[in-house]
Amino acid sequence: MEQGRTELGSTRLLGLPGLAVQRVELTADGARIVHVQTVAEAAAACPTCGFVSMSVKGNVTTRPKDIPYGPVPVRLVWRKRRWRCRRIDCPRQTFTETIGEVLAGMRTTGRLRTALGEAVAANRTVSEAAASHGVSWPTAQRAVDERAAEVLAEPVPVRLLGIDRPATARPAGSATPTPGGGRGPTRGRPGSST
Repeated sequence: MEQGRTELGSTRLLGLPGLAVQRVELTADGARIVHVQTVAEAAAACPTCGFVSMSVKGNVTTRPKDIPYGPVPVRLVWRKRRWRCRRIDCPRQTFTETIGEVLAGMRTTGRLRTALGEAVAANRTVSEAAASHGVSWPTAQRAVDERAAEVLAEPVPVRLLGIDRPATARPAGSATPTPGGGRGPTRGRPGSST
């Protein structure tokens, strides 16, 4: 019973919904290697058709980067399943488990990407944020772009500026205003002086 509480406690401590901690190892430099597995039932649903698979094709191990736990890094080792989609009309034959915090093809957790975006929003450069979180500059920049898309609203297009206002149409043959405020002769009309 005590072991069950410890696993539940470490899973809660990690705080990644859909993943359960199997074990934690400490490295010589103090980093924690956290071995996790998928517990979210929705992770077995085909991303194309939504069919929940029961046919495991194999296992895949990934190592998504995550935020540190206090001053020491956390290195995730996620052993996830590759499933077969058995729905006949679905074009996808296999897929790998994903959770909301680590989407398909992502090598970072959502909370790490959020931390990178917030670091830059707090006036740190992308290079500084990348270095302090142990990721590459392109990874940090993508996180900043993602954060900006969430925070910034789509700009409202400008329809007409005052300086761009079209000239008011004058009827043909009317007098044009002169600098003194009076009306000068209209050119090109019979009987005009010019």
